Amino acid sequence: MHKSKRRAKSPSPEQALFCPWLNSLPNKTFAGVEQKLHHEIEAYMKYLQPDSHETATRAQAFQRVKDCVKSLFNQSAINTFGSSATGLSSPTGDIDIVISTPYELKPHVRKKLLFDISQRLRYHNIANEVLVNHWARIPIVTFTTVPELGSFSVDIGINNNDGLSAVKVVKYYLDTMPALKPLVLVVKGLLSRHGLNDASKGGLGSYGIIWMCVSLLQRNPGGQPDSYFTHPSDTESLGYLVVDFMKHYGLEFDFTEDFISVSSGQILKKSQGGDWINKKTLDHICIQDPCQPENDVGRPASKTRAIIAAFEGAYRSLTEAASVTDESLLARLLGSPWKGVSFPRLPVAISVTASTLSGHGTSGSTPTGCYCTGPGLVTNGLSSRTTKSQQGAQKRQIWRQKEIRRFKQWSYRAGICQYAKRAVWRQGKPLGCWATV
Repeated sequence: MHKSKRRAKSPSPEQALFCPWLNSLPNKTFAGVEQKLHHEIEAYMKYLQPDSHETATRAQAFQRVKDCVKSLFNQSAINTFGSSATGLSSPTGDIDIVISTPYELKPHVRKKLLFDISQRLRYHNIANEVLVNHWARIPIVTFTTVPELGSFSVDIGINNNDGLSAVKVVKYYLDTMPALKPLVLVVKGLLSRHGLNDASKGGLGSYGIIWMCVSLLQRNPGGQPDSYFTHPSDTESLGYLVVDFMKHYGLEFDFTEDFISVSSGQILKKSQGGDWINKKTLDHICIQDPCQPENDVGRPASKTRAIIAAFEGAYRSLTEAASVTDESLLARLLGSPWKGVSFPRLPVAISVTASTLSGHGTSGSTPTGCYCTGPGLVTNGLSSRTTKSQQGAQKRQIWRQKEIRRFKQWSYRAGICQYAKRAVWRQGKPLGCWATV
C-alpha cells in the first residue's frame, strides 16, 4: 500500500528569524544582496570568535592530554595541527594532535603505543570512550573529552608530521590574504550543513577547502578589483567573493578535466599531471598539495557531485534572493532559516567542590553552568542527591566498567581466548587478575 508523504509544518515567525549572528549586524539600509551578505559574514566571524572561557577550556583540554601521554614520549614533541593550529576552527572544533618522536617507529610498535595512549586517557578520566583506529592509512587515537574538558573531539597520531609543515604554509596565506579566513569559514559551514565536510566519509575536508579558496583568490575568475582582496572590510567585498566562489566551483569549473594547482597559481589539465593523479577517479575533485606536490588533497572526495551541487545551490539561492531586509542571506548557506541556525558554544563548566554543594559560595541553587543529569548534580559520575548506599553502588559500577575496559586491552594483547573471558564472568573475579597473562 502506497503511503503519501506528510507535508512538513510551516515555520513560525520566531523560528524563521532566529540567526545568532544577526545580533551584531549593523542597523543600516543595505544597497544590495552582496553588501548585506558582507556584513552578515563579518557578524558571523565575530560570533565564531572564541571568548576567554572557550580559549582557556581548549588550552586546558590540550594540556591535560599532553601531560597524560608525555610519560610515554619523554623526548618527543607534542603539537597541534590542522584548523585548531591555524585559527580556522570554530570554538567547538576538533583538536588534532601529533606526537613527533626523534626516531622511526615500526608499525607494530606504533600500534602498541596507540593502545597505551588510549588506556592512559581512560585511566586519567580525560575520555570515557576511546577508539584506536590502527587499520587506517594513518593510525590514530580518536576520542571525545569529558564534559569538564569541553567535550572536544580529539585525534592523536604518531609521526604524521605532514600536518605540521602545512600549518606554516596555511598561516602564510592567511597573513597575505585578508579575505581568505572569512571565505574558508563560510564554505566550511556550507559543506557542514550538507554533511560533506568529512574527508573520511567522502566529503571535502578543511585542508582541501583552504586550497580551493586560495586558488580562487589567486586567479580572480570573477574579475573583481584588487582592492576587494587586499581590503575586504573597507570595500565590503566578502559578499562578492562568496558569490564568485559558489558560481565558479558550482557552474564553471570542470572537475573532470582540470585540477587546482596553488603552487603555480593556475588551473591545469589532468592529462598533463603526473602519476599522483588517480586515473580511476577522474571525476573527483583534484587539488595538488602545495606542501607535497605528489599528494592529491581531493582524492578522498568521492561525493564530488554532491559537493558541486551544494555550491551550485548556494549560488542560485543567493542570486534569487528578492529582498535584503526580510531574512538572513547567510542562513541560506549555513542552514534552513525556519529550523533555526544555531551553533553550539561551550557551556560554562566549573569544578563542583564540597563547599559549593553544601551551599557555600552560592545561594543554595545549582551553580551556573554545571553539568546536570536528571534531578541532581553530577560530580565524578555520582549524583549528589542519592543516598550513601546508592553512591556506593554507583562507585562499584564505575569501577567495574573501568576493569572491563582494562581487561579488553589486556586480553587483546595477550590473546586470551573467549573461553577464558567467560570463565572470569562466571567466577566473578576482578578482571585485573588477568593482567599478567
